[in-house]
Order: sequence, then structure tokens, then C-alpha cells
Amino acid sequence: MIVEFRTYRLHPGKRDEFVAFFQEEALPRMQAVGMNITGVYTSIEDPDLFAYSRTWQSEEEKAEKWQAFYESDAWLGGMFDKSMSLQQSFTAFFGTPTDKSPNR
Repeated sequence: MIVEFRTYRLHPGKRDEFVAFFQEEALPRMQAVGMNITGVYTSIEDPDLFAYSRTWQSEEEKAEKWQAFYESDAWLGGMFDKSMSLQQSFTAFFGTPTDKSPNR
């Protein structure tokens, strides 16, 4: 299993708008192409941070689902621009569970 954690630094005061965009537009489309979103988070310490996590069973599945979403008409036809207008930056971490991980 591959776990991805994505953290977004949003423009000041834009977190609520980004959360609404993510939950109402991006998340349903990600799920429609079969992405497994495992959590959506807002920071309790920083009002401009947002994160989500998702899992993949293999690199092949990841590549297939990424293409289906990030090359879609919906993403390229406006969702990408909307997302970029609300964020300053993002980081992505890809990992695999250790042999003692409870969610292995």
C-alpha cells in the first residue's frame, strides 16, 4: 500500500473557500475515478493549513487514477485554476506502512 499525505498552505483567509471547493468539487470527482481518500483535515493551530490523505494499492493504480483525475476535462477546465488561486503552495509525502503499522 502507498499512502499519500498532501498539505496545502492557503492564501490567508481562504481556507473555508478551499475546504468548500475540495469537498464539493474535487473530492466527489476523485472518488468517482476510484481514488481512496482516507481523511480530510484542517489545522487546529494554523488557520491557513489544509491536508488530506489517500491510499493506493500499487504504483500502477496510482498512475491510472492520477491520469483519470488530473487529465480530466473537469480538472483542466477550471478546477486546477480554482485550486491554484486559493493556495500558496503544497507538499506531498508518499510512504508505505512499516511492518508494525496498525493499518498495514
